[in-house]
Order: sequence, then C-alpha cells, then structure tokens
Amino acid sequence: MTTPRARPTVRGGLGSVRHWLGFGLGPREAAFRADALGADRSRVTIVVASVAVGVVVVGLTDLWLAVVASEALQRLVLVGAFLLLSGLVLRRARRVATPAALDWLVLGWQLAGVATILAYRAAGLSAVNGATIVLLAFGAYAVLPCRLLFRFVPALLLTAGELLIEQAVLGATPRIVAGTLMAHLFVHLAGGSSAAGFLAMRRRQFVASREALAGRLELEQRANVDGLTGVLRRHRWLELAESELQRYQRHRRPFAVLIADLDHFKRVNDAHGHLAGDEVLRQFAAMLRDESRPFDLVGRLGGEEFGMLLPETDLPQACDAATRIVESCRQLVVAIPVATIRLTCSVGATEVGPTDRSMADLLTRADGAMYAAKVGGRNRVEVAPPPMTHEPETPIHP
Repeated sequence: MTTPRARPTVRGGLGSVRHWLGFGLGPREAAFRADALGADRSRVTIVVASVAVGVVVVGLTDLWLAVVASEALQRLVLVGAFLLLSGLVLRRARRVATPAALDWLVLGWQLAGVATILAYRAAGLSAVNGATIVLLAFGAYAVLPCRLLFRFVPALLLTAGELLIEQAVLGATPRIVAGTLMAHLFVHLAGGSSAAGFLAMRRRQFVASREALAGRLELEQRANVDGLTGVLRRHRWLELAESELQRYQRHRRPFAVLIADLDHFKRVNDAHGHLAGDEVLRQFAAMLRDESRPFDLVGRLGGEEFGMLLPETDLPQACDAATRIVESCRQLVVAIPVATIRLTCSVGATEVGPTDRSMADLLTRADGAMYAAKVGGRNRVEVAPPPMTHEPETPIHP
C-alpha cells in the first residue's frame, strides 16, 4: 500500500496568523497584491468618492444648523480641505502602479479623514456624534482594500481621539466613556475579523485560480509536447508550421523544413530492446534542440522521424543546418548498460515556395528528399527545391 504524500507546508499559509494579518501567502503575497491591484484601485475610487459625498451632506447639514458666522466658516474650511484632499486622492489612485503605493495613499487619506472627524467632534458640531464615529471605524475595516494593518492604525487613532475628546472636551461621564470604549472594542474585533476573513477568502480564490491555471498549462504541455523526447508533438508542430506558412503568404518571409530520420533504428530495438531505443530517441531529440535556434520548431512527427522548421532561412542555409545535424548525429554516442550505440541519420531539406498552399506540400517534398538520402546510402542530406513559380512557356509553331 502506498503512503499518501504529505502536503507541503508553507510558512505563513492560509491558516496562519501572518495570513490573517495580510502576509499569509509568503513569496506569493506580492503576486496576489499585484493581481488584485486593478480591482483595489477601483474600490478605492468608489470608497473615496462615496465618503466625499457623505462629507458634503454632513457639511450642508452643519451649515444649515450653524447659528453664527464663525461656526459656518469653521465648517466650510474643514469640509473644503477634506474634499480637496479626496479629489487629489481620486486623481492619484487611478495612476498608482504598485500595491504598496496604493496602501500608503489610502493610509494618508484615512489619517486626514480621522483628523477632520475629530476636529468636527471637538467643535461639538451636531452632524458628527459618537455613533457616526463608530460606523466610520467599522467602515474602515469593511470597505477599504489596503492591507489590514493600514486599516487598524487609523481606526485605533479614531478610537483614541474619540475617547480623549469625550473625556477632556465634551465632559462625558465615566459611564459614557466606558460605553464608548466597549463599542469601539466591539468594532475593532468585529471589523478586524470580518476584514481578515474577506482577505483570506480573496487569497484562497487567488491560490485556487493560480492552481487551476497551472493545471491547464500542465495539460497543454502534456498535449503539445512529446513525453519521451520533450519536443513538440506532431499535431502541435503542424499547427505552428501552418501559422508560419500563413506568415509567408502574407509577407513572403522565407522558411525551410527539414525531416531527419534515424538510420536502422529498428536494429537498435531488436538488438538492445525498446528501453535502449527510447534513450536513443531522447538523445537524438536533445541533439536536434542543441543544433536549433531558440525560434526554430522541433517536433516528433512519428517513430524515429523528426521535423524542424527554420524561420528566416533559405535553402542553402537549410542545407548547412542539415549537414551539421548529420555530422552531430554521427558523433553522438548513446551509452547503455551493456553497450554503446552509434547513430547516423538521413535528412531531407526544402524551402517554402510561392506555389505551396499547405504544409503537406512542403512535407511531401522534404519527406521525398529524406527517402532519397536513404536510397543514396543514408548518413547524408538531400535537398528538394521548391517548384518553379510558373510553367515554362511552350513555343507555338505556325
């Protein structure tokens, strides 16, 4: 019976304290924040605009309730300064390029809001009371997208300022101050836990989406790459080759196709077994990758036959590449437990031409050239030029 593999533990994982404080994904935290930046910017814009509208309503209410001109002027200054700052934050939030910059921008705006609210409260203006401050403290936890620590600090300052103003400025009784303290403690516990839970949910969604993406990429890799040799499977190679042919038809950018086939491969399987044959195929494919450029396409077309597509390559250059492949194959030595195997290969080369309508045209020519190399003695290159653009004219006799 096999023992199930233990799941890897990541420091600061989804269940840790660091995760709830906003650092839980470890090395992936930066990727999570970057992935969420667009949504966070939009959320900051909505929150700041909504609060600005609320401040306008509060300011108009206080102006209506003001009895002397000095009170009205005081309220206009407070409201106007905060609205100006909110406008600057809205403008800046749309251009923020990093999550850290957004965090600090939101923190500065919150601190300015705390100062404005406490100034209202200290002046005894009727539109801001203890209940309003409790709601604002909870809102800081519930709606802002910055890291949890950057929500806790302004909310804590708001609590401390409210308690100080109630006791020192408004002359509240100890019983009222104690009630305010208990209300704010509840806000910090409920708001902090709900905010942390929401962050944890977002992180789980991020991890799940990344794992799903990795799974899809792995499936695509398995579907497109030959599991034995590590080069492209036939269908994927043909898809990419057709795309290159379409590029040629649009822009007349040349490319060449090589077909390389191992000589006497059946003898390897018969003499040493299929495991040795698999190792031969792996090393031959590795040699083809070594001889190719980063943008060349190497694929296994079937059995011991491999295709190479060489973009921006004409027929003489393709012939040089094919010659290097034959020489490298000749020097390749595959060591197996009971023997060493030396290899040769035959290569057919062709170049795309104006009359080619599909990759089948090129593969037919390259395949024919490869078989000609086999018939001609193997371990060599044969070239199949593209057909002429026009048929030669037949002279007309009277």
